[in-house]
Amino acid sequence: MLFKMAWRNLWRKAGRTAITMTSIFFAVIIAVFMRSTQEGVYDLMIDNTVKFYRGYVQVHQNGYWDEQYIDNTLFNEVGLEETILAHPDVKLLVPRLESPMMASTGPNSRFCQLVGFDPEREDALVKLKSKLIEGEYLGPDDRGIMVGHLLAEKMKLQIGDTLILLGQGYQGQQSYDQYPIKGLLKFGSPEQNKRMVYLPLKEAQYLLSAPDRLTAFAMDVTNRRVTDKVVADLETKLDTGTYEVMDWKVMDKDLLSFIEADRAGGVVTMYILYVIIAFGIFGTALMMVSERQYEFGVQIAIGMKKRQLAFVLLLEMVFMALMSVLAGSLFGIPMQHYFNRNPIYLGDDMAQVYEAFNIEAILPLSTDPGILIDQGTTVLFMTFVIMIYPLYKVFKVKPIEAMRA
Repeated sequence: MLFKMAWRNLWRKAGRTAITMTSIFFAVIIAVFMRSTQEGVYDLMIDNTVKFYRGYVQVHQNGYWDEQYIDNTLFNEVGLEETILAHPDVKLLVPRLESPMMASTGPNSRFCQLVGFDPEREDALVKLKSKLIEGEYLGPDDRGIMVGHLLAEKMKLQIGDTLILLGQGYQGQQSYDQYPIKGLLKFGSPEQNKRMVYLPLKEAQYLLSAPDRLTAFAMDVTNRRVTDKVVADLETKLDTGTYEVMDWKVMDKDLLSFIEADRAGGVVTMYILYVIIAFGIFGTALMMVSERQYEFGVQIAIGMKKRQLAFVLLLEMVFMALMSVLAGSLFGIPMQHYFNRNPIYLGDDMAQVYEAFNIEAILPLSTDPGILIDQGTTVLFMTFVIMIYPLYKVFKVKPIEAMRA
């Protein structure tokens, strides 16, 4: 009976119910939007610096990460790739040979990062073809290079121009050759645009006098959260005296520290938001009780106990809160996906600030469903806590005074 009464009370004053439900609905939407934006930016930073270049896990020659030079490269022995790919969480394995080089046109010289790459597998990992803004994508046997568009711009280079690469090869060999520019690339990270030079792997190994040698195997995994397991499993299968296995959290400690520090600041911001949301919900809940004093007085006068009345009011709030939170969460799903695919651009001024952190000046929303659950649950919990005071007001109702009001 009390459940039926609570449900009917909601729609007896549909306008009042709509105001209360709308306040909770928008509370969920605002909380989901802010949290999704924060986590979406973290995902963007990780993708720009990890997924779309380094990979979530890498295998190197033991000691390479501490001393990254060409003599510390690993030999791609028979069976090594098969052993790594046998792991169920490893989706893709990408070989690379990297080395700092001097890029020169004669009058202009700049340091660059040479990447010897497998065109097909590199594209599968970092979508390299999609970053090509001019020219053509290289094949495995091509004798040409693709360069970051800012490097080409600063050196006044165009498609078809020749770039000279100079550096030190394996075991002190002098490396020198010239290559035609066949493609210009645009990455999410401005730093990559300023220094990256891509050369097919076989040609890079020839240039650096390092046949069958690699600086790393970069990996894509089934889920970012399984990297610890992948590292632990591969360390049992590979000779750790020869190879080292690292995930992105070890290779990008600065990025991880920045995200953790910023997330802590984001928690403070969310608490401030929760306080604002709580006052909004409290105001509508208090209004719902205050304007019903006469109704409460009549119900108590005809014999309804105050605890029953309080229970009915609690049920009303439970119904409204559950429907509002569910509606907010259902609306949040398409909102997350839309702004994930169509991120908010922050403008050219903010682009310069974001460039310092090597990320794009956009705000994509994370599509993590856990955000919807966390924020919906939090708002629901706040609503129940806020209802303590309105319920207390019910127990203070004096029928005669309430009916005179």
